[in-house]
Amino acid sequence: MNSISNLLAEFKFVGKISKMGNNKVIWIPKEFHDQITDLEGKQIRIIIDDKI
Repeated sequence: MNSISNLLAEFKFVGKISKMGNNKVIWIPKEFHDQITDLEGKQIRIIIDDKI
C-alpha cells in the first residue's frame, strides 16, 4: 500500500557542475526550487550523463 508521502520524486533538468573550493556543486535551475524544497536535507540519488 503506497501513500502519497511514499511516492518517489523525479526531476529531469539540464544543470551545470561547478567548483566551490574543494567541492563540486550541481546547480539546479531556479524553476525547480519550489518543487524540491521537501527534499532538502534528504539523501537523493543523482545520475549524471552528458547526453544533451
